[in-house]
Amino acid sequence: MKRPLRKGQPYDCNLCDYSCFYVSVLQRHMLLHTGEKPFKCRMCSYSSRLKSSLTSHIRTHSGGKPFKCHLCSYSCSYASNLKQHLITHSREKPLKCHLCSHLCNRASHLKQHLTTHTGEKPFKCHLCSHSCNRASSLKQHLTTPSGEKPFKCHLCSHSCKQAGHLKQHLTTHSEEKPFKCRLCSFSSRFKFNLTAHMRTHSGEKPFKCHLCPFSSKHNSHLKLHMTTHTGEKPFKCHLCSLCFTSKRQLTTHAGLHNGEKRFACEICDYSCNFKGNLKRHVLKHIEKKSFKCHFCSS
Repeated sequence: MKRPLRKGQPYDCNLCDYSCFYVSVLQRHMLLHTGEKPFKCRMCSYSSRLKSSLTSHIRTHSGGKPFKCHLCSYSCSYASNLKQHLITHSREKPLKCHLCSHLCNRASHLKQHLTTHTGEKPFKCHLCSHSCNRASSLKQHLTTPSGEKPFKCHLCSHSCKQAGHLKQHLTTHSEEKPFKCRLCSFSSRFKFNLTAHMRTHSGEKPFKCHLCPFSSKHNSHLKLHMTTHTGEKPFKCHLCSLCFTSKRQLTTHAGLHNGEKRFACEICDYSCNFKGNLKRHVLKHIEKKSFKCHFCSS
């Protein structure tokens, strides 16, 4: 710490270029260099450089919420949380996603939204291989016993592990499609479907392969593409030793075991397991109609 030569001159930090006019402020700054946290909570292991931070922390133990919203009954422990809450009343959404048109009013919400583009799942279970993109989803996973599905649909026999998944499932019972495209007649039950659809208008392909020039409008397409680099075939048939790169390929293959022929010709009684085979078959009907006798109607 360098003392000022004359009254009114700043105090200079001897470890960096920081300066200030009060010795108490400089002493607090020096804690950044030493790592010392002198203000300690007597109820837990929390410690801080600043007394104000400790005062705020103590409220998490006492339940004190001195910061109150003047527009509703909301109250909180931190002034910053109240400031963030007030944005919900103004409906202002100042934070914009650089990959799509999504807007939000919290940095944490924007960070969460970006995982829908990257496919990142940073929250990993320490007991199994499960991972997810929300802390709340991981918490739900950890508190739900393995195999148990406590959230049950009151309209059918469907059950699931997470409340969010049940909410999404319930839309399958409704014909309502509230998410509508402003450029065409497309509508969907899900916001993420509308977000993906908008890329068909913009031509945007935000999902880029880091190994080659490939890019895609859909994260699922990028995941499938990556298997061409890794050679990974994660979808395994439980009836034979074959493995596939996509769930769709596995579903098609499973039809060979159970005798199911999902693709049927609308002109005759032909059916098959593969869409490509059906397309080739339909061409036979088209070719028959293409060659007509120019002397009669046959």
